[in-house]
Amino acid sequence: TEALRGALIAVASEQGSLLPEIHGHQEGPHCAYLPLPFSGWQHASGFIMGAAIALPRGTTPALRQKIYQIIAGLNHVAVPTFGPWQPGPVGADVPLTLQPSTWIGPATTWATLTPVVLKHRPSVKFERPLERMIGDYCTAAGLPQPTEVRAGRYPFLPNVPPAYDFRLRRKSIEPEERFAAHAMLRFSQPVKGPVLLGKLRHFGLGLLRPVAGLDR
Repeated sequence: TEALRGALIAVASEQGSLLPEIHGHQEGPHCAYLPLPFSGWQHASGFIMGAAIALPRGTTPALRQKIYQIIAGLNHVAVPTFGPWQPGPVGADVPLTLQPSTWIGPATTWATLTPVVLKHRPSVKFERPLERMIGDYCTAAGLPQPTEVRAGRYPFLPNVPPAYDFRLRRKSIEPEERFAAHAMLRFSQPVKGPVLLGKLRHFGLGLLRPVAGLDR
């Protein structure tokens, strides 16, 4: 996700169109850069099959078109330990992991494929129970409060690593003392994704997908 963001920033700079929604250095909504892992299903490998750029909720049509034009100039991404990757739009006949409906829904039940990184440690003493904190992240992301929140270190979907197996920092100089948790959320009405929660939601952590078969 860092490689994708860096490549898009480079393209936008070359075009003279480096928007705050792309670099995210200013206050306000900005793009999220997401891995698309093949996980959460039986027999899934966990392999990262692609990546996506999610525009902020409420993006105007004019701004959306401007960002699309910048993305169209993105010809390659140099991914560390992997090599060059050539991005492009997905076609009709693609694996489920790369289909937009896998991440957009809508659905009433969602679960994490990457854990939610918290700004503070949960604490009963300071009235910060884990489930309430994750519910508050939903509100901050422009979503309704869930009617049910289940959370913990271990995933609620198969073939997803536990929270402590994820790198919880963007740069090697940052401390890795953050607390993260997997979550399963249930809403009273279908919610449209992508659903991204927590401190590092713009960089691939706190990524949820709809859970088929558990909607009520």
